[in-house]
Amino acid sequence: VDEGPQGRKQTDFVVEKDYLVTEFKKIVSFKQCDNIEAHINTQGEPTLYSKLVDLVRDISSIPQVRTVSIDTNGTLLTQHYIDALVKAGLTRFNFSINALSQELAETLAGTRININHVLKIAEYASKKAEVLIAPVLVPGINEKELEAIIDFAKSINARIGIQNFLNYK
Repeated sequence: VDEGPQGRKQTDFVVEKDYLVTEFKKIVSFKQCDNIEAHINTQGEPTLYSKLVDLVRDISSIPQVRTVSIDTNGTLLTQHYIDALVKAGLTRFNFSINALSQELAETLAGTRININHVLKIAEYASKKAEVLIAPVLVPGINEKELEAIIDFAKSINARIGIQNFLNYK
């Protein structure tokens, strides 16, 4: 993941939706089970993918697929976009909410973020599909935010999955 001012990518790769679906079908066939979760997670924000609704629709139409989930920071989601994704077959939104304070949320994101929008859109999503709130615990930075994040998750009947921050060279 290229985050921060020094890591800005100069090149980006977009994989064609039909290729993703074709290759995913091969994996499903290889697995030989009837309880597949298709998890959409990118090195960036998956809601930027222009064919996301179509991708979800095609993947969810595979008989062995029971769950279609996505990791998102929620910043680009709207009620209309959530409705379209759910109608296409998305069953779970995993929101990366690392802080509830505006300033700390922006610091951790490395960019401007409207945390109030993210919280409202996560609440809306929780009425349409399963929601998981997945903060990254960054020692010395956001431990004090976790209790409030957990309370928020409970208030919208969402699951919580705390991730550890790992610093790689």
